[in-house]
Parts: sequence; C-alpha cells; structure tokens
Amino acid sequence: MGETYICTSKSEILHIITEYITNPHTDICIVFPEFEYLWEIFSKQFRSITAAGGVVSNKSNEILCIYRNGMWDLPKGKAEKGETTEQTAVREVCEETGLQSVVCTSFLCSTWHTYQHPKGTVLKQTYWYTMHTEFEQTLLPQIEEGITDIAWVSRKDIDMIKKQTYSSICDVLDCLE
Repeated sequence: MGETYICTSKSEILHIITEYITNPHTDICIVFPEFEYLWEIFSKQFRSITAAGGVVSNKSNEILCIYRNGMWDLPKGKAEKGETTEQTAVREVCEETGLQSVVCTSFLCSTWHTYQHPKGTVLKQTYWYTMHTEFEQTLLPQIEEGITDIAWVSRKDIDMIKKQTYSSICDVLDCLE
C-alpha cells in the first residue's frame, strides 16, 4: 500500500517529500496537524498540471477502457488554456478513443498523482466526469499517446481492469459503486 509518515515537526515534511521525489515508486501518506502548511510545502516541490477525463458508458452500461503503455487506463489528458475541465474531459475522450459524440453527465471525483518528467516531478490533478454515448462507433486508439487498445468492459469485469491499472484509476472506478 505504501508508507505512512506521522510528522511532528515542519522540518520532517520536507525531508519526507525529498525522499519521495528521489524514490517515487511507492505511495506515501503524510500526516501533519496543519494541513494548509503541509499542502503549501508539498505542492511547491512539484510542477503542477491540471487534467480531466471521463468514465464513459454505452447503451449496454459498459465502461470504456484504454490500454496505454502496458496498463489499463481511462481516457484523460491535460487541459488547454481557456478550457473548462469538462471541455477538457470531452475533448480528451474523443481524441484518445475516436468517439465523436459523448455527453458529459456529471462530475464524479478528482484524483492526484505524481510522475517524473524531464522538466521535474509533476503533481497532476485530474477531474473525472461520468459520460455517456448512444452511438456505436469504431474505436480508434490514439497510438501517438501510447494507446494500443480500447475495450468496452462490462461492470462485472471491472475488477479484472483494476488488477492491471494505477491506484488512482482504481479510486475513480470505486466512485462508480
């Protein structure tokens, strides 16, 4: 699951964050009584990115999943200047899957995760929306984004997807229940 750190002093926070950035292959939980201070220190260590994505269902109530870089995922991507997160989610779903018509139905949740980028460690907040399509279209994976497969997955088979995805995607899928 990861490591939990209970901090009793402000100096411990920066040390833990520095260790995490050096070895980001595990989840961490930092507990500190002054959340605003913790967040200020934590967020300053990263390059911040806003993204949005969608959990798309079809007429059969299946969920659209993409296979990207060896992992199952949900369609999402970075916001462009001037876009709302809802607009970003719809655009990214269409770009990554080839769908031409999706309707955003409601906000579902948001997730945070970090990753390594040549310009530094990134802290990415993704806003997730439930979406729906009535149309049966040919799905076209966006190969240049590392997407090699797209599948409609029945809700009873979602646990299979959870075994080969990221913890933040599991959190999103859990919000559907």
